[in-house]
Amino acid sequence: MTKYFSCLFALAFLILGGCKKEAEVSTDDPYNLTNFLENWKITKSSVNFTMDQHDLYFINPLVGFVVGGEGAIYKTPNAGKFWQQQNSGTTLPLFSVHFINENIGYASGGAISGCSEEDCGKGAVFLKTTDGGRTWSKSFFKEYLKIQHIHFFNALEGMALIQAPDTVNSRDYHIAKTNDGGQTWGFADLDVLPSFEGVVYVGDAIFIAGKNQRIFKSTDRGNTWEKLSFPIDPFDRVLSMYFYTKDVGLVSGSNELFTTTDGGRNWKEEKHYPFSVFGVFHMYNETEWFSLEPVYRMTGGGYYPMFYGTGSYQTTNGGLDWKKALVNKMVKVDYISFPKRDLGFSLYGANFYRFERRPH
Repeated sequence: MTKYFSCLFALAFLILGGCKKEAEVSTDDPYNLTNFLENWKITKSSVNFTMDQHDLYFINPLVGFVVGGEGAIYKTPNAGKFWQQQNSGTTLPLFSVHFINENIGYASGGAISGCSEEDCGKGAVFLKTTDGGRTWSKSFFKEYLKIQHIHFFNALEGMALIQAPDTVNSRDYHIAKTNDGGQTWGFADLDVLPSFEGVVYVGDAIFIAGKNQRIFKSTDRGNTWEKLSFPIDPFDRVLSMYFYTKDVGLVSGSNELFTTTDGGRNWKEEKHYPFSVFGVFHMYNETEWFSLEPVYRMTGGGYYPMFYGTGSYQTTNGGLDWKKALVNKMVKVDYISFPKRDLGFSLYGANFYRFERRPH
């Protein structure tokens, strides 16, 4: 599961980060990562490419893919030590990537019109590979503007969030399912939000934010859906979702955060948490969690807050108490993928991060 920071959080984090003390940087640890997350070893390195990245997915601890603008796809076979550009066969922007094993994978993107490129005006693009990314077949959906947040359970069954204007029902976004490997898609009759944090997949369970204080949940790969009431302020909206299991999760709005231990049937507002919005959130187990937050500050007399650094919060007792680290100006994580609970990877620009849980 990938999580990313959004510029929509800037104003919220400006307030939270305004009084934080600046971290010191040592010569032995130039990025000051040693104490950034307790019990986690974080290493930072550079990648040999630049791209407008949109999604990152690691199949296992070694093999990962990143997709982005102009049809860019890069693959690493060795946990990010080096990356190889793949020929996607398109110049359309790619927004999502997912693999079910080292050979079979999918990528999806958006439509562009009014240009001279080969795929211009054909609709949203959907790609499939059966040889680990060496070659990709492509198909187009003229009526779709964007296909994103794809997830496949096997070679045929998959889900996606699709942008396709529906003037009759006043809907732009739809949760969709395919049973034929992405050749056709069927829309569920759900009033979903664009959902900046996308669709959350946990095993066969799926969660997505809806309008009118609703969260939609499926436990059978999108065949049937349950409408869950969510006690968020009616003038607020869901900004982030994270689920550890189909029962345990947390959801935040712009200044509210709720947890559930029964799959969303009941919610508890966590007013004692030291943050109300989260960017990257990860549960190593049921008691040990961490949250990474971008900190924004007004600098240089500008009119808008600028990224200042990243702060971290950790708990080892299921959220009862939290430990806060100093803001680290050398760290900025964006798209993140955890192929295992104790191992994660993040990519931002030319910076590649490895998160590895230290053994007890």
